[in-house]
Amino acid sequence: MSRLVAIVDDEPDLVELVTVNLKKANFGVKGFTDANAFLRYIERSLPHLVVLDLMLPDRDGVEICEYMKEDGRLSSVPIIILSAKSEETDTPLTG
Repeated sequence: MSRLVAIVDDEPDLVELVTVNLKKANFGVKGFTDANAFLRYIERSLPHLVVLDLMLPDRDGVEICEYMKEDGRLSSVPIIILSAKSEETDTPLTG
């Protein structure tokens, strides 16, 4: 069974680009273009990794990170932030 990566980004083209490249590397991929669909998904499934946009139209990506890190079942899932934000003040996550 391949490792499952969840991609959460409101840009469908970006979800597709990341999906294609991860599948070439033999990862399983589940893409989401809105945070609420992703949150419903993780209620019943556990990805091995999450690639997460911080600027989603329906939820703040930082809130999703905090939710996952506070949930014992999800807290060990690594999160990679994929965002257009680049200023140091835009990257409040540490550790």
